[in-house]
Amino acid sequence: MLAGILICFAVLAPTDAFAYLDPGTGTFALQGLFAGIAGGVLGVRAYWRRISGLLRRSKASEATGSEQPLSHGDA
Repeated sequence: MLAGILICFAVLAPTDAFAYLDPGTGTFALQGLFAGIAGGVLGVRAYWRRISGLLRRSKASEATGSEQPLSHGDA
């Protein structure tokens, strides 16, 4: 555990960075953000029927779980 704490402090410690960030870096970051959002939307869209089916089944099974089905001879 002590090693993990020391690693966290080492990562968070301020150091001098001699780097140049041009406008292309920001554009690249925005492109990655937009691609992640678009991928998530397409993934949900592709599996929407499965997701909604799982939600619908769980609600339907909870509602009908206490009810007993009637047979044709009981009417």
